[in-house]
Amino acid sequence: MAEEMKDVTTPSEEPERTFTQSELNAILGDRLAQERKKYADFEELKGKAQKYDAAEEISKSELQKEQEKTAALTKRLEVFKKADSVRKDQRNSR
Repeated sequence: MAEEMKDVTTPSEEPERTFTQSELNAILGDRLAQERKKYADFEELKGKAQKYDAAEEISKSELQKEQEKTAALTKRLEVFKKADSVRKDQRNSR
């Protein structure tokens, strides 16, 4: 019932390429240099991102302050509107 699996490989035209240790070191060295070059300005960009985040936080707290001022002024306006409405009612009732 259990079928045997045969290792079927087709012979390739060219033999598999092997590398010496020095060739492998040169290949890996080139690849590492490319990757390091790609991320060379990472620390600079990271610093800029931190400055942006800090400025955004400052801006956010300024925005919150302005929102609180707006809320307080809106409350005062409502109080004045109610007082004006009461005065008008009193004048009309006379």
